[in-house]
Amino acid sequence: MPRYLTALIAFGILLAACQPSTSPDEPSTIDVVPSTTQPEADGGRDLIVVSTIEGSVAVHDATGAEVSRIDPPSGSIFRQPTWLDGATIVFSEVSDAGDHSLTAADAQAGEIVWRSAMDTPPFYFSPAPGGGAYATTSLRNDPSGAGLIAELIDDAGSASMLSDESPFYTSWSPGGDSLAIHIVGQRLDIWTPHETETIASDAALFQTPVWVEKGLVALRIVDDSQRLTVWDNGSFTDLATVDGPVGFVASGDLVAIQATERPDAGSIAAGLRTQTIPTIPGGKLVVLDRSTRTLHTVSNDLALLYQWSQNGESLLYATVADEPLSLEWHVWSSVETSPTDAFILQPPWFQSLVPFFDQYAQSVQFWSASGDHIAYPAVVDEEPVVVIQPVDGSDLTTISGATWTAWAPPG
Repeated sequence: MPRYLTALIAFGILLAACQPSTSPDEPSTIDVVPSTTQPEADGGRDLIVVSTIEGSVAVHDATGAEVSRIDPPSGSIFRQPTWLDGATIVFSEVSDAGDHSLTAADAQAGEIVWRSAMDTPPFYFSPAPGGGAYATTSLRNDPSGAGLIAELIDDAGSASMLSDESPFYTSWSPGGDSLAIHIVGQRLDIWTPHETETIASDAALFQTPVWVEKGLVALRIVDDSQRLTVWDNGSFTDLATVDGPVGFVASGDLVAIQATERPDAGSIAAGLRTQTIPTIPGGKLVVLDRSTRTLHTVSNDLALLYQWSQNGESLLYATVADEPLSLEWHVWSSVETSPTDAFILQPPWFQSLVPFFDQYAQSVQFWSASGDHIAYPAVVDEEPVVVIQPVDGSDLTTISGATWTAWAPPG
């Protein structure tokens, strides 16, 4: 699958040689380090869910204080938790006996709300915007071995087939009444409860569409060139030309995008393209402002993952640090970039999330709802932790024995 960065592949090879101790038989000894930030009143504080090396999930606030914990049944583990809404978390449940389900729980009470049994394990789920008939989608392997399938799960945990045509990526409309699906690597469909419409049969290979308030941002092929485009009111508007493997995330009018191939700026075709729409430069992380059609260079280095804050005002991105097997976070706002300390990454988290970060960017939040904190899995003293980091540079908080994390949405 020509999905992603040459640098990412090389970095991933190195990761295999360095696995932290994450066995349930070796519990972490790292204590929660208190933050200088005090919790807000209930209902207003930032909440975060983590998974543990023992296979449990736990909800904490931004100080690291535990709000609730949900332990799996004997012989089972919970994996990759995220939020259905501000009150409910959802995660994959796997048993030693080979039973699988997508499971939802009350974040405050720690009680199971529903279980949706599945005969193969779900490995990606995309929560729907609140207030609709559906809670989430599930992406998993077809039990017949025929490829991928996607399902819709309603707010009671009942699953129905969405697609059995190898759907790779999905994106919910802001109202939750439609779903964009990237089918068999090239076709782009729009699903509604009444029909499924193909809007592009020449969508670019292996890309994640992003649905924002002003339309569906995607890639498509036009006259043998790859375009960053937006679909709205039944038509496409091309925003830029971009060559090669691409990753992008969008929020409002802003699209953070990175191409790994440098276009042939000296060719006649490239010169003609730039007269009508801009060409995204290769090898850089840039932000395209749709309202002004202007480009801002965020980083001249390849970014391995990036995500907009929940209010859309700041961009978090990670680059390779000088230390072995380490990344360094940066926060970009308008024209300024602030670096943070490097951290040693957890290889299982890196290998699961980073190659498909632009899809996970729509379901797993590194940013707190207030924008005051980021959080990420790391290795400290050879043990797995989740780091809660205030963006103002004040003291870090670590949650020991944690391997996955996601911040709650507002509310």
